[in-house]
Amino acid sequence: PTADDLFISETSEVGSNLTKYVEIANFTGADVSLDQYFLGAVSNAPATVGEYERAIEFTSGAIIANGDVWVLGRAESGDGSPEALSSNIDQVTGQTGISHNGDDAYKLFKKASASDDPSQTATVVDVFGDYQGDPGSDWTACGDTAASSESVMIKKATKAGTDSWATSAGTDATDCWWEITKISDQDAHDYATVGSHTWTGETNN
Repeated sequence: PTADDLFISETSEVGSNLTKYVEIANFTGADVSLDQYFLGAVSNAPATVGEYERAIEFTSGAIIANGDVWVLGRAESGDGSPEALSSNIDQVTGQTGISHNGDDAYKLFKKASASDDPSQTATVVDVFGDYQGDPGSDWTACGDTAASSESVMIKKATKAGTDSWATSAGTDATDCWWEITKISDQDAHDYATVGSHTWTGETNN
């Protein structure tokens, strides 16, 4: 089986911004250039409802091999972050890149062409959270009203991308698209899942 496009496969909101990350997976059946994609991010409620506040561009020329992932974060070797995390970061984004709390949101956009400006029309291929407003402290997902704080959220092996957070979040543990692990102590996060993803084929189309 192949996925229709790239998708957000894992996020972590455990500890400081230094130890948070977003993982993008490729199961399209072919290697994919990231030049045609970007992450649109909002913090809390967006200044303009429905629009991203900052565009996080991927490393120029970066390629995700089929079956592999691309991890964005701020951890680097030697900065005090766990080596299990920093060794799996493909792109260090800095303070204007990956920086989120439980009420922040990301959308993975695909541009019409690699040369397009991010501010122009682009297609949403996956979402994490909603651009419509501030939910309080957390996004609700899988029936958990505190799903996105102090947690690792991993896309289920049968799910890929969607432009609807309501669809992805679901209403309970069965119909949501995520497996959620709550980790209140940063030292308890072993980062064993970051840097790879298991996908068995979509059941959502």
